[in-house]
Amino acid sequence: MFALTYISQATHPFSESDLYALESQACDKNERLAVTGYLNYKKGKFLQYLEGEQNVVLDLMHTIEQDPRHTVLRVMHLPEIKERRFHDCSMRYWTYNELLEIRMDDMVENVLLKMSAKVYGEDILQQMVTRLVTRMAEMHRLHPPLPH
Repeated sequence: MFALTYISQATHPFSESDLYALESQACDKNERLAVTGYLNYKKGKFLQYLEGEQNVVLDLMHTIEQDPRHTVLRVMHLPEIKERRFHDCSMRYWTYNELLEIRMDDMVENVLLKMSAKVYGEDILQQMVTRLVTRMAEMHRLHPPLPH
C-alpha cells in the first residue's frame, strides 16, 4: 500500500466550519477512492497524510496540488506499508486541541519544512515521518473523533 504526506500553505484563512466542510467533502471523495488518512490545519498550514493504491493516491495528490485554496510546499512519498494505518477513516480532521495532546503534527511539520534530505538523507526523514504517522494512527484508534 502506498502512502504520502504533504504540507501546504492556505491562500486564505479557514474557519472551523470551513475545515469540517472540507473534511466532509474529502471523506466522501476518499471513501469512493478507497483512500484513508488524516488532515490537520494550523496557523494557515495544512498537513495531510494519504494512503491507498499508488495510482489513486498520486492522482488525488495531483488534484490537490491544483486546488487554489492552498499552495503545496512539500510532498514526501513514504515507504510502502503492509496495511492501512487509518483503517476506518477516509479523512480524519484533527483539531488543533486534539493534536496539542500529542504534539506530533509539529514534529511532522518540522521534518517536512525544516529538515534537509541533503543533510539527513531522505530515508531517515521518511522513517521519522512514518513513525510519527504510525503513532497518530494509534492515537486515532484510542481516541476516535468527537461528533461535530
